[in-house]
Amino acid sequence: MATATKKTREQMIKKLGQSQALAIERSEIVNGRRSESPVSVRLSAPLLEALDLLAQKEHRKRGNLIQHILWEYVQEQQRAK
Repeated sequence: MATATKKTREQMIKKLGQSQALAIERSEIVNGRRSESPVSVRLSAPLLEALDLLAQKEHRKRGNLIQHILWEYVQEQQRAK
């Protein structure tokens, strides 16, 4: 019987990044063309502080964390349908 090997943290992060990179790239295509314009969102100071703490713990930039959170939410909504 084959045994499963335990992946290192770095391997798991790399795999997750690869799997989401393509999905994120596809999500940036709007109406048949790639969207290059930035999107602005106003966040309250407490929420911004909480996001910054999470980003720091996950070794991400704030914008990347927000994009990741939004992408996960969209995927969950699509699975629920």
